[in-house]
Amino acid sequence: MQIRSIISQPLDSKRDSTNSTQRCVVGALTRSSGVMVALNELPDPFLQSLFAPSVELDPITLCAGFDGGKWRCEQLANHLTEWVLEFSLRAAERNLIPPGKIVATVREAAARVFERDAQSRGEAGEILLHAACRQEFSTKQLVARIYYKSSVDQQVHGFDCVHFRETALGEVQLWLGESKLYKSVDDAIAKARASIKSHLDRGFLKSQKLLILPKIVDENAEFASKVQHLFHANTPLDDFLSAMVVPVLIACDSEAVGTAAKSTPQYLANVQAEMLDVSKRVRQGSPFSEIRIQPIYVPLRSKEDLRVAFGVALKGLQQ
Repeated sequence: MQIRSIISQPLDSKRDSTNSTQRCVVGALTRSSGVMVALNELPDPFLQSLFAPSVELDPITLCAGFDGGKWRCEQLANHLTEWVLEFSLRAAERNLIPPGKIVATVREAAARVFERDAQSRGEAGEILLHAACRQEFSTKQLVARIYYKSSVDQQVHGFDCVHFRETALGEVQLWLGESKLYKSVDDAIAKARASIKSHLDRGFLKSQKLLILPKIVDENAEFASKVQHLFHANTPLDDFLSAMVVPVLIACDSEAVGTAAKSTPQYLANVQAEMLDVSKRVRQGSPFSEIRIQPIYVPLRSKEDLRVAFGVALKGLQQ
């Protein structure tokens, strides 16, 4: 696993052409995991992937970076709001937004994510997971996360993202993820492992297949044609599990970030050690070692500061 050359460079100017999983800008396109994606389909990249993976499913670290000796908290919060439309609206809704309704639609989308006191929960973590999967691994969203909600501001139980990805070899992967945004890394890992274990229950998976299938068909007919066979009641759960990849995003307070004012060799070494520890602890033991897990580590200076900043940014979209 290589440390990317990011020291003393602006985050938006860092490049590394040594690994196919690295994103590089080519004209109006971006390459991520070997797949070309039109830049205008996604928000401009903000988080920097610090370490180039050596093999598939190597852990990655996404860093908000520093500016003027300070961790870029407010900038990260603002970046997350750029994903609100894609995160909260169904594909049919996004495709029908007329120019004169863009502002109103943004307000509606923000309200879906945050109503009353939702910023005290994990929506920021879920958007981080969504953004990481879309930009770093070129996944496509099968069902908008908010589409699971039965009523405004009700917490959603189930997977934190429902995405899929087609590999260069033609394999269809279901990316069914978990995100944990906590102050303590121990709490984040424990909660993530508990969620994964409960979601691997065969009864739960059967119910999720039945719940998700009609929503996929309603969301995007093209995507549904590629994956709906996996969700069919007659498809064995073993086939469903074989197609599954579980991206696990751990965003928590980091000692490395807390003691740094800029990116230095010591900072990178400290963050890499934290990332490897998170990856090992998330994957260790049964049933975790028996499934495909993609660890995603997002080190924070303060989870609480990000929560507050995200709430302020999201409120601003509703005004």
